[in-house]
Amino acid sequence: MKEPYLIGVYAADAGIKGELSYILRKVSGRQGCALCDITHGYNPLGKKEWKEACQTLPLPLRTLHLNQGTPQLKTLIPDEQAPAIAYICGEESRILVTSQELQGCNKNPQALLELIKKKLSGLHPTE
Repeated sequence: MKEPYLIGVYAADAGIKGELSYILRKVSGRQGCALCDITHGYNPLGKKEWKEACQTLPLPLRTLHLNQGTPQLKTLIPDEQAPAIAYICGEESRILVTSQELQGCNKNPQALLELIKKKLSGLHPTE
């Protein structure tokens, strides 16, 4: 069985065009991305507190943009449900943290890490 991991999907496309489009939507107040607010805010290099908090996660977490996902990931997290975080373990996959739950973290990396740990406690035994 493969080792479990987490994938966060941002509500934006990768690349210069995708990033610029996202920034324009965010600045104009039309659409933001709660996951981006937690991991980066307005810092393109990412929040230091996010990077430090990730080191305490019991599973590896990688992040992707909408246009970087596999067909299987796009089925699990369609564009209209992003941002979200998925739990993947072999053939098992499910949404672990929804867009609404990400918004409820109020841009706080520590709040998201605590939510992830709480949700994983029933899925993945922590050492």
